[in-house]
Amino acid sequence: MAGSITATLIERLASRTEFPDGTPVDLEGLVTTLPSGFGKVLSFTVEGKRIRTDDTTDFTGHSPAEIQPNTKVLVQGTETGGFLSAARIVFQ
Repeated sequence: MAGSITATLIERLASRTEFPDGTPVDLEGLVTTLPSGFGKVLSFTVEGKRIRTDDTTDFTGHSPAEIQPNTKVLVQGTETGGFLSAARIVFQ
């Protein structure tokens, strides 16, 4: 049939949001849940990856209060027990 492709192999790829514990990570994407928490101590997801911030997290470009669904951010941090512990959040 014209315009079709027949697959001979389908390979499952690892999610782009799964990292070994202790791995430094730069994750860019859209915030996908409303944040919970207060001030700089927040929990939310970016492209489905759970993110945690704390009092030492550097927010570049905007305040933590401006993190809302569909906000584009770059999260820089370290994978820690299934969460990305954010050292820096850059609004884009």
